[in-house]
Amino acid sequence: MPGPSSLSRGNIDLEMILAVNIASGTVATNTVTLVTVSVPGLVVGDLVSLQPQVYLWPASQPAINLQADSSWVGANNVLSVYFSNGTGAAATQTTAVPYILNVARSQNFSPINPLPTAIV
Repeated sequence: MPGPSSLSRGNIDLEMILAVNIASGTVATNTVTLVTVSVPGLVVGDLVSLQPQVYLWPASQPAINLQADSSWVGANNVLSVYFSNGTGAAATQTTAVPYILNVARSQNFSPINPLPTAIV
């Protein structure tokens, strides 16, 4: 029987999966728009990724042709998301719909103490 082991966590102090509701508003054809959402506890420097939960969207807000292209923490407690519309018509999402937000906070991150550039 192998000996004991410990969980390897690398340089991640916190990783959480959160539910957030976002309404992109109207995005004109072939453009992007910036949407900000309040998410208490986010800190500048957190690494975030966003996935739509289309199967939970209400029938009044079908999965329209909007793409959440990039997301980042724009300020403490604020998630910033660029939505794009690559179709030939404006797309409007007036009701907030559910997304899953993955948040990872690295250990000792700051502009003075940047992230490592290699695994050692």
